Amino acid sequence: MAFDLDGTGNPNPVSVTITQGPWGRRSDGSLTTETRTFSSTLLDLGDEKYICGRDLGEDGGCLRAEDAYQDPDELFAYAFGFAFSFRETLTESDELEWRLTSARTIAGIDADCYQVTSTDPEADTDDVEICFSDDDDILLSMDVRSPKASATVLALEVDRNVEEADFAVPYPVVERP
Repeated sequence: MAFDLDGTGNPNPVSVTITQGPWGRRSDGSLTTETRTFSSTLLDLGDEKYICGRDLGEDGGCLRAEDAYQDPDELFAYAFGFAFSFRETLTESDELEWRLTSARTIAGIDADCYQVTSTDPEADTDDVEICFSDDDDILLSMDVRSPKASATVLALEVDRNVEEADFAVPYPVVERP
């Protein structure tokens, strides 16, 4: 997925790849500016969790989550719980109303799109459209517009062929500096 954080065609979009399979869950993110590329990986292999980046160690590195955070389960539960059960997380809220608005194809996948509105009269989000694959609830797009900010999330590609090698630790495991 590519995130356009301000909704105006940001020349430096954030790119995120989310991978899930029987071996674990993984999220890779990167941001490239004119002078530098920033990247990070969250890797949840069940009993082992890692936070990885190019700036950890000479050639990049991965910290064990328990070495990086006092309560890594809280970080991973938030990061992965939301990413991998997005529709479930949102539809559990009593403060959101969903209305099916359209069906279209996004990244080659048939999608059902919903207009989402808040039942909270003080919410400052005016317009939210969220689209999921109609067969297995993959988040394919989200467009949020409010008076203060705008954000767009759009899946550019979906690959359902996941292999164990996709869950390899991308850099050497390093000790906390």
